[in-house]
Amino acid sequence: MYDPARRYGYEFLGDDGTCIEDRPEFLDGAAGVALALLAATTEQDPAWDRMLLLS
Repeated sequence: MYDPARRYGYEFLGDDGTCIEDRPEFLDGAAGVALALLAATTEQDPAWDRMLLLS
């Protein structure tokens, strides 16, 4: 769902599936998407998820 035309690369979708705005936020924005993709594509365990009490 990456879109190079978007400001942060990923758009925030509302409950009805329409784009609300560009968000760089951690949990539901581009930063969260980037961290999740990084964790899924590397062998090293992510350290950032400790603040969410996931590790």
